[in-house]
Amino acid sequence: PGPSKGPIIQIPNGDLLMPMNGGLTGDDNSVDRSYLLHSKDHGKNWLYYSSIHYATEDPNPELPGRWAGSCEPSVALLPNGQMLAMLRTQGTQYLGAYKPMYVCWSNDLGRTWTKPTPTNPHLMCISPTLQVLDNGLVACLYGRPGCYVVFSLDNGQTWQDRVGFSD
Repeated sequence: PGPSKGPIIQIPNGDLLMPMNGGLTGDDNSVDRSYLLHSKDHGKNWLYYSSIHYATEDPNPELPGRWAGSCEPSVALLPNGQMLAMLRTQGTQYLGAYKPMYVCWSNDLGRTWTKPTPTNPHLMCISPTLQVLDNGLVACLYGRPGCYVVFSLDNGQTWQDRVGFSD
């Protein structure tokens, strides 16, 4: 297991939540789980908090690419109190064979999560980093191939205005 691309989330009571990916005891080693660790002491100690998503079978096998499970989670606390998670699902490194990233939401500060769904439109491929801007807009940086930022006006339901920084 390892920490994912930040940010660490500070929830309203001051506790911290850190997105992680890897496996727990008993998990299938061929796929990843996305989960949260929790700290009540400003990051000195961390304990398992919840699973964002774990699935050994591809929920959308009709989409191209190789299912890697749910890895590289990025989590954001939205202005409406929900949490949004974006997950990498891509396991193949071959151009044109990418799976979309998936999104899911939590209404209880990360304790439980909705079933992940592919981004709308499909955002390919890896390393999502979510950031809520001061105006409430959600931005997501991701890449390979290339490096992009995309924006959501509706808390991650849909994404638009993609800007490419490289090919």
